[in-house]
Amino acid sequence: MPDARGPRGAEITSSELTLHRQVSPGCWSQEGRPTSQVFKPRPSDNGLLSLTDGRCRTAAEAWKFSSEVAKLKSVGVMSPVLSDFDQVAMGIKAKVYADPFTESEDGYDDPAHVVADYRGLTRAQTDKLASAIRQRLGGLSFAAPPDSGAE
Repeated sequence: MPDARGPRGAEITSSELTLHRQVSPGCWSQEGRPTSQVFKPRPSDNGLLSLTDGRCRTAAEAWKFSSEVAKLKSVGVMSPVLSDFDQVAMGIKAKVYADPFTESEDGYDDPAHVVADYRGLTRAQTDKLASAIRQRLGGLSFAAPPDSGAE
């Protein structure tokens, strides 16, 4: 998990870099679509939204890693690009940083872990950014296999 000190690596600036975000069962609407909650950090995240660097894993590989190594429940993956976190028209930006996990600090190694830093955003800005990303993406980039037990 990201710690209270902030990201552990450098800012990533490649605007078209694909990122992957796990969709937990709690972020699934009754209409069968992911909600904007997918792109909002939880209070325990200290304002840092966990993502996977698409240069290291495909959406399917990110889901498998999250399910099998991190032991998190996920119904699938949504894959924004880095520029989605810079909504120029709204004047809202969450910078994205490398934040590799290590066995000693996190219980497993994950060199592909990155975070979007929401700590400087207000609640209204966070809501607008999350909604804009979810709307642009629409649905899942990768859906969990039906027999995965993710739902």
